[in-house]
Amino acid sequence: MQEFTLEPLTELRIETSVKCTLQLKSGFAEIFGTELSKNKDYTFPNGGKFAAFTWHGCTITISFLKKKII
Repeated sequence: MQEFTLEPLTELRIETSVKCTLQLKSGFAEIFGTELSKNKDYTFPNGGKFAAFTWHGCTITISFLKKKII
């Protein structure tokens, strides 16, 4: 799990090919114009490209599913 602290008027860009779970810990942020709720998991099952934007600053955690090699 990684934690990111974003300053006001910044965005965190994410590009991944594996499952990704994002959680807003504090502040306010949005993805594609939709405001995120605090302490709620937002899961992107197939990865993808997206950005979390904040007008006022925030703290976000992101965890990635690690691929198993068999």
